[in-house]
Amino acid sequence: MNKAYWQDIWRTIVKSKKRFISILIITMLGVTMLTGLRAGCVDLRNSADDFYDKQKLYDIQVVSTLGLEDEDISALSNIDEIDQIVGSYSETHILEVQDKKQSIQLNAITKSGINEPYVLDGSLPQNTEEIAVSEKFLRNSGKKIGDIITFSDDDSKLKYQTFTISGVILDAMNISVDEGATSFRSTSNVDDTFYVQLDAFDYDVYTSLYMTLKGSRDSRSYSDTYKQMVHEVMEKIEKSIKTDRENARYQKVVDDAWKQYDKNKDQMDNEFSKGDEKLASAREELENGRIQLQKGWQELQANEQLLQEQSQTLDDEMTNAYTKLQNGFTQLDIGKQKLDEAMKQVQDGEVQLTKAKDDLKTQQDDTLIKLDQKQKEIKAQIIDLKSALQALSTQETSLSTRLQNWPQYEWETYIDAVQQAYQKIAQLQLKYKHYPNNKVMMQNNK
Repeated sequence: MNKAYWQDIWRTIVKSKKRFISILIITMLGVTMLTGLRAGCVDLRNSADDFYDKQKLYDIQVVSTLGLEDEDISALSNIDEIDQIVGSYSETHILEVQDKKQSIQLNAITKSGINEPYVLDGSLPQNTEEIAVSEKFLRNSGKKIGDIITFSDDDSKLKYQTFTISGVILDAMNISVDEGATSFRSTSNVDDTFYVQLDAFDYDVYTSLYMTLKGSRDSRSYSDTYKQMVHEVMEKIEKSIKTDRENARYQKVVDDAWKQYDKNKDQMDNEFSKGDEKLASAREELENGRIQLQKGWQELQANEQLLQEQSQTLDDEMTNAYTKLQNGFTQLDIGKQKLDEAMKQVQDGEVQLTKAKDDLKTQQDDTLIKLDQKQKEIKAQIIDLKSALQALSTQETSLSTRLQNWPQYEWETYIDAVQQAYQKIAQLQLKYKHYPNNKVMMQNNK
């Protein structure tokens, strides 16, 4: 039976060699691919585990809606399997990147190095005003190291709202699917993660606690041994610590709330007492004000009556004044009209005066010309008379010797002729002294 079976198999292979070789090659390729995929997954997991160990990624995270305190760290430190515990802060902010709003988780860098982000470029924040961002954010936003990022959430516990980009990091706690081989641990529901210094926050309590376990670095991540180790420690925390610390924290929050309530109540009672005093004082002032208001109302009514009377008197006075004013305006118009007429007469008089002045000037010029001509004529006559007088004088001298024996009547006749000549000269001089050139002519006549 077995012999016949194997003979039948060989016979089938020999008759269909091409089909057998094809099936054999396909099977070999499938086995090769499956082996490669299996080995690749193992290598990726080992690479991710090495990365987590270098960055001291936490093994267990503890969060609480009421916050966590140093007492919680002390309680967790009593578990022998826990190696390190550190408290940290985190917030979620909204940033607008390329006109899209993205959810950004802002974490604090722990001082013990747990969950330390991997630096791709630049450096981790060196002060409270620096921030480390992801490569994806720089790529999407177009920003670079040295640029500014501003958060605007009103309920933020950040000490500063503006930060300077100091470096580019890769966060081991928030590895998205498109960020490389370490994407196996992608469990975050935010778009991106940034890091700042621990002192950049102003919290009174921790938002989360991170723990590393003893021997966890010796086990591979995602292995059953590692999962069992973490599960056992989490069970211890839940059984021995969780309930007590939750109650203690709740009681403390309640006590603090009651203390704040008592403080606020005392302050409120004090304020109410002051308010009652102010209210009583205000009521008294209000009553006094009401009385004053009533008196004022009475005075107002009396003043209104007086005002009406004065208003009527004022209206009458205003009417009389308006009438007088209208009469004054009328008289003013009449006076203005008379003034215009007088001004016209003055202007006409000025024209006539100007004309008379011009005429007088013309007459004066003509008179001066005529006087000048007369002066010349008189000068000529004076010269002629002087010549005649000189001639007479000469004749008188010559004749005095010769005519000493003249008859008496002839001598008297000659003297009368001379006296008449002098009288004419005197008359001319008297007439000439009224001329403009009187002084000159008088000098000449002398």
